[in-house]
Order: sequence, then C-alpha cells, then structure tokens
Amino acid sequence: MTVQPNLPPTNTLSDGTTTTFPYNFKVLREEHLKATFTVIATGVVTDLEIESYTGIGDDAGGTVTFATAPADDGIVTTDSIAPLSQIEEFNGNKLPPETVERGLDSVAIQNQRQQSQIERSVRFPPSDSQIPTLPAQAQRAGKIVAFDATGAEFELVDGAQASQAAVDQAREQADRAVAAAEYPYTTASTKTVNFMPIQADDLTLFRVDSTGGAITVTLDEIANLSAGYNIGIYRVPDGETVTVQGSNGDLINGQASIDIDSDYLVLDFTHDGSEWIAADKSIIGLPVGTAANNIVALTSEAKLPAVDGSLLTNIEDQIARDMGASALAFIVAQSDAVAVAGSIGPFKLSDNFQSDSLATKTGATYDAANDWYANPETTAQISQGTGTAIGSMTGESGLAAAFDGQTSETYANSAVAFPSASGYANTIGKNWGTAKSVNKAIYYGPTDNPILATGATTIKLQAWDGSAWIDVSTEKSTTASTSAVITIEGEITDTTAYTQHRFNVSGNGTNGIACAEAEFFETIASPNMTLRPTATTITTGAQTILSYFLFDPVDSVTLETDINCKVSIDGYSTLATAELESLGEIGSTGKTLVRALADVSAQTGTSLGYSIETANNKSLRFTDFVGAVPIY
Repeated sequence: MTVQPNLPPTNTLSDGTTTTFPYNFKVLREEHLKATFTVIATGVVTDLEIESYTGIGDDAGGTVTFATAPADDGIVTTDSIAPLSQIEEFNGNKLPPETVERGLDSVAIQNQRQQSQIERSVRFPPSDSQIPTLPAQAQRAGKIVAFDATGAEFELVDGAQASQAAVDQAREQADRAVAAAEYPYTTASTKTVNFMPIQADDLTLFRVDSTGGAITVTLDEIANLSAGYNIGIYRVPDGETVTVQGSNGDLINGQASIDIDSDYLVLDFTHDGSEWIAADKSIIGLPVGTAANNIVALTSEAKLPAVDGSLLTNIEDQIARDMGASALAFIVAQSDAVAVAGSIGPFKLSDNFQSDSLATKTGATYDAANDWYANPETTAQISQGTGTAIGSMTGESGLAAAFDGQTSETYANSAVAFPSASGYANTIGKNWGTAKSVNKAIYYGPTDNPILATGATTIKLQAWDGSAWIDVSTEKSTTASTSAVITIEGEITDTTAYTQHRFNVSGNGTNGIACAEAEFFETIASPNMTLRPTATTITTGAQTILSYFLFDPVDSVTLETDINCKVSIDGYSTLATAELESLGEIGSTGKTLVRALADVSAQTGTSLGYSIETANNKSLRFTDFVGAVPIY
C-alpha cells in the first residue's frame, strides 16, 4: 500500500439534493472520517452524521453518504481525524509486511493531517530569525494584539484606547475638511500633463487628471511669487501618483517633493518666503466663489457674498410658506360674506365654501348657513321589529300591540296593565339582543283614554345593566288627555349602550295603564367623509404639492389617522397621501390650519385635485381649503 500526497480536507459545494460527496485522501478506518457543513452566507459550522462510506484504505479516497442531503449554498467538508497514536503491535521477532506498511501508512496519514492544519494556520516567513511568544492569558485579556515598531515582538493595545484613537482621527479629518473651506480659491483649472503654476495662478485650485499616467507639478521659485500666494492641488479618482516638487532648491515641508496618491486629497500650498508649506485639506476640490460649481463662503463679516437671487434654486423656507398660508387662511376664514373660490396667486383650488361647490361629498352634508361640510351624528328610530317585547303590560291586545307601527290605537288595541300596579311597576320595552345607545324615546297613549285611566301620572326610561334595572332618565309627567304623546329626550341622563330598555309608568293599583305605541331611537355614528373638488389644470412636471386647509374638530381627531389629505395631478387616477402637520388655530375662529405636503413625483399629468378623507366615524367640519401650491 502507498499514501498519495493528497492533503485533507476535501471541500465540496452542496446543492440541496446531493447526498454523496467525495474525499480524496487515504484513511485506514471509518472512524477516522469526519464531515461538517458550513453555511456560506453566515459561516456557521455544524457536524454531519455519515450514513455510509466507500474507499476505506484506498489511496485515492472514496465517498461519504448522508441520509439527508445537506442544504443548498453550503460547503461539505470531509476531513481526517486519524489519531496521533501508534496502534500496531508486533509479537516476537516477526515483522509482517502488511502490518509494517499499515503502520507506515498511519504515520503518513497523521503527517498529512498535521500538514493540513499547519497550512491553515498563521505562519512566519523563513527569513524571520525569531518567532515571538504571545503574552499570558491574564495579560492579553481585553486587549488587541499588535506588533511593535520592529515587527519582532507582540504588543498589547487597549481596545478602548484604539476606539478613541479612531474617533480622534475622524474628528481630525472633519476639522481638516472644515478648515479647507476657509481657503478662498477663486479659479479652477484641470491639468492632464506636467505643469508649473505661476504668479498668475494665485488662488487657483488645480484638478490633476493623472489617469493617463503619473504627473509632476513643479512649483515656481518662491522668489518669483508674492507674499500670501496660495494654490490647491488634488488628484482625480483612480489616477496615478501626482508628485509636487519645488524649484531651485525650494523645499516643501522640509522635503524636496511630496506625493499625492489618494483620491480627492487636496493639498493647499502657501509659502513663508523661504519654504513651501503644504497642508492636507481633504475636501472634494470645488473652488470658493459665486460662479458655477463654486462653494459659497461667508465674508469676513460672517455674511453671504452678493449673489444673483434669480440663480438660486431649490431654496425652501417652510416658515415663510407657513406664514404666507396662515395670513391667507385668516383672510379666507374671516371672509364669510365674500365668496373665495379658484386661484389666489400660486394657491390653486382655494375655496371658503360659500356655495356647495365640491364635486364629491360622500358621507357629508353641506351646511349653507355656516358654509361648511360636516358629518354630524344623527338619531334614527330603532325598527319596531328589532328585539323582543318585554314588560308587564300584557293585557288587552298584549305587548306586541305597542310595536306594530300604529301610533293611534284605542285602549282595547293597546298594550295594557289592568289593574295597574302601585308605583313604578308598570313596564313595556324591548330586549334588543345586542347593546344599543338610546338617546330618545316616545310613549303614545290610547285615543280613547288617558295613559292612566283616571288622569295624569309620571313616566321614566330605564335600562338593564346586567344585574338590575336602572333609571337612565328623570321622570316626566303625563297629561289626563287622550292621544297623549310623551317624548323623553332632554330628560335622558345616560346614553350608555344597554341590551334592554323600557318605559316604567307609575300606577295607582286600581285603574289600567295603556300604551298604544312605544318608540326608541338610537345614535348613528358620524359617517366617514370623502370630499373632492373638480380638478384644476396646472403646468406639467409638478414634483410636490403643498396644500393648506381649515377644519373645525367637533370630535378630538388625530391627523393622518382620523383625517387624511390625498393629492392627485392625474385627475384622481392616482392619489398620493400627504404628510399632515397642524399649524394651530386661526384667531378665535375655532378653525385649525393644517399643512399637507404630498410627493407626486411618481404621477404624470396636469389635472390637480385633492381628497379629504375622514375615518373612525369622527365628527368634524371641513370649513375652508386655503389652496394647493405645485412645486416643480
């Protein structure tokens, strides 16, 4: 037998389906093989259980098979874990060739395993005469291992100090960038070949394009230049080295030359009359001034230099905008006697709703007296067929007679308690099945008798709270007349939703009490509104729409939850939801001014419209749309 020079381990990429993987080194026993799986994306390593083997004892190796295919995008590693021990035993003077060869193979395999581990470890070149020893565990705890200035010994660096050094370096770089902006370069020039800056180039920033090869910049003799002479030089990305040298023995920072070999490393050059002074400014290399591609610097009085205002673009002053909109909003809010509709300067779709002008007003009611759109709560009668009739008025035509929809009934066709019980013990009402909030109730007496046959009495509304009947209104007096109608509304003290409500009428223990019809009313929550005007035409290319509107919050509302503003420039085909911010109340009007900023850059069109949408059944009044301003 022989052992081929194939070092373990063998690494194979997995595909999620393959279960058999090769290994190309020799092993003598099955237990000398180990398989692991490494997730490429994370580096996590787990052991694999080998189901079966081939090639044990073969020079070229063999295969290992797993019961389940390793996952995709991983590395299956088959390695040798042959023990570093001698397991062969010789008896007497005999040296069986097979045993000797097997023992030698075992040694070779052990050497291969160790060589594999050596080649995957940190090693020093043969030229190093001495290999340093790591400090003891207690000494190196919490430290970063580095080499000293000679590279021959280990050096321990405190981790916190190293982090602080990085912070200090970042601060130093930031300080240099800020300092660079103080140099008033007024001219920019691009060079692609060797050149010499002269006196006429004072305050010039040279952009050196050395992508075609290394470039040398030779500075003019200091004797030929004025005091305060100042230039900047930087190299474009991916260029070759730019070498700057002095003339006639002039030194630069004590050296004959200096190299610029970093992208966008700006060196600022001045002189003290005898030597050049180069300072690293680390800026992108734009000259200072008020021309195209210049950086604008403050004057010595900390003021902006004179700039043509017509050339300034993309300047946004939200405070100024809000102030202008607030002034217009105050005018709109106060101008109820005059209709405001249409465009006001840059503001589009302005409207104080002197007329019912909105094209869409789903869920809203226009109030012509107050010039607003609102969605108030309403009161509606609960259907007489809802729930189950309950109570003690089971005489004459029974409980159902009070819920047949007939408000004009004789005593005989009414629900009757005869004789009536003394005090509040004569009842009629409904078990709704589900809780209802009752805010109004009407009791109709018979057409041929008073409610209490002998004359006037009192009545009140009650509800079942789950354990007892409770009063939810104060008592109300009836009359001694026929066809009496008793409405309980202002007397209601509790509109909590309950599952049962009833009238309770005070009796005298002798005469009958009759109810021709009993009606109950509930509160209907404010409907959610959608309000949209007819779209107006704007110039193409709008990127943002800045809008302002006024509303009166009857209920407490949360912007972007209970009320939203959406904007379209394509005739409502697409709607962009605006960011809303309250700017406060306008004077004493009770109206809140809201700013709405919508990004419409994904839309194309010239048809501008807005959509005010409420949610969660909150009641409010949409009083004025101050206007929408397209921003290009």
